[in-house]
Amino acid sequence: MEAFEVLSNLKNWTGYDFKGYNLSKAEAEACINALEKATPKNPRRDKYIWKCPECGAAYGDAEEDKHDYCPTCGQAIRWIREDEA
Repeated sequence: MEAFEVLSNLKNWTGYDFKGYNLSKAEAEACINALEKATPKNPRRDKYIWKCPECGAAYGDAEEDKHDYCPTCGQAIRWIREDEA
Protein backbone atom coordinates (compact mmCIF):
# COMPACT_ATOMS: atom_id res chain seq x y z
CA MET A 1 0.00 0.00 0.00
CA GLU A 2 1.39 3.40 -0.98
CA ALA A 3 1.86 6.18 1.56
CA PHE A 4 -0.85 8.24 -0.15
CA GLU A 5 -3.38 5.43 0.29
CA VAL A 6 -2.42 4.91 3.93
CA LEU A 7 -2.72 8.60 4.75
CA SER A 8 -5.95 8.93 2.78
CA ASN A 9 -7.39 6.16 4.94
CA LEU A 10 -6.68 8.33 7.98
CA LYS A 11 -9.70 10.42 7.02
CA ASN A 12 -11.87 7.51 8.17
CA TRP A 13 -10.10 6.98 11.48
CA THR A 14 -11.13 8.80 14.61
CA GLY A 15 -7.84 8.71 16.52
CA TYR A 16 -5.44 9.31 13.62
CA ASP A 17 -3.07 6.78 15.17
CA PHE A 18 -0.58 5.80 12.48
CA LYS A 19 2.16 3.27 13.32
CA GLY A 20 2.51 4.53 16.87
CA TYR A 21 2.25 8.22 15.98
CA ASN A 22 -0.84 9.97 17.25
CA LEU A 23 -1.67 12.63 14.67
CA SER A 24 -4.16 15.41 15.10
CA LYS A 25 -6.78 15.80 12.40
CA ALA A 26 -4.96 18.93 11.15
CA GLU A 27 -1.64 17.07 10.98
CA ALA A 28 -3.17 14.17 9.07
CA GLU A 29 -4.87 16.52 6.61
CA ALA A 30 -1.61 18.47 6.14
CA CYS A 31 0.16 15.19 5.24
CA ILE A 32 -2.58 14.26 2.78
CA ASN A 33 -2.53 17.71 1.16
CA ALA A 34 1.28 17.63 0.84
CA LEU A 35 1.15 14.23 -0.86
CA GLU A 36 -1.60 15.40 -3.23
CA LYS A 37 0.48 18.46 -4.22
CA ALA A 38 3.56 16.28 -4.73
CA THR A 39 1.66 13.91 -7.04
CA PRO A 40 2.23 15.23 -10.58
CA LYS A 41 -0.87 16.21 -12.55
CA ASN A 42 -1.17 17.02 -16.24
CA PRO A 43 -1.56 20.72 -17.03
CA ARG A 44 -4.62 21.93 -18.95
CA ARG A 45 -4.23 23.35 -22.43
CA ASP A 46 -6.03 26.62 -23.22
CA LYS A 47 -5.35 27.84 -26.76
CA TYR A 48 -1.71 29.02 -26.64
CA ILE A 49 -1.04 28.59 -22.93
CA TRP A 50 -0.83 25.86 -20.32
CA LYS A 51 -2.70 26.15 -17.02
CA CYS A 52 -2.02 24.59 -13.65
CA PRO A 53 -4.54 21.78 -13.05
CA GLU A 54 -4.95 22.88 -9.44
CA CYS A 55 -5.03 26.71 -9.29
CA GLY A 56 -5.38 27.63 -12.97
CA ALA A 57 -2.23 29.79 -13.15
CA ALA A 58 -1.26 30.32 -16.79
CA TYR A 59 2.11 29.62 -18.42
CA GLY A 60 3.39 30.49 -21.86
CA ASP A 61 3.90 27.87 -24.51
CA ALA A 62 7.72 28.18 -24.56
CA GLU A 63 9.91 25.41 -23.11
CA GLU A 64 11.27 27.75 -20.42
CA ASP A 65 7.71 28.22 -19.13
CA LYS A 66 7.25 24.51 -18.46
CA HIS A 67 7.94 24.27 -14.72
CA ASP A 68 8.11 21.01 -12.75
CA TYR A 69 6.00 22.70 -10.07
CA CYS A 70 3.45 25.50 -10.34
CA PRO A 71 5.18 28.71 -9.19
CA THR A 72 1.87 29.92 -7.76
CA CYS A 73 0.53 26.99 -5.70
CA GLY A 74 3.34 24.39 -5.75
CA GLN A 75 1.38 21.63 -7.51
CA ALA A 76 3.71 19.12 -9.21
CA ILE A 77 3.26 19.22 -12.99
CA ARG A 78 3.59 16.23 -15.32
CA TRP A 79 4.46 17.47 -18.78
CA ILE A 80 3.59 15.19 -21.69
CA ARG A 81 4.62 15.48 -25.29
CA GLU A 82 1.95 16.32 -27.87
CA ASP A 83 2.27 12.83 -29.41
CA GLU A 84 1.53 11.26 -25.98
CA ALA A 85 -1.70 13.18 -25.48
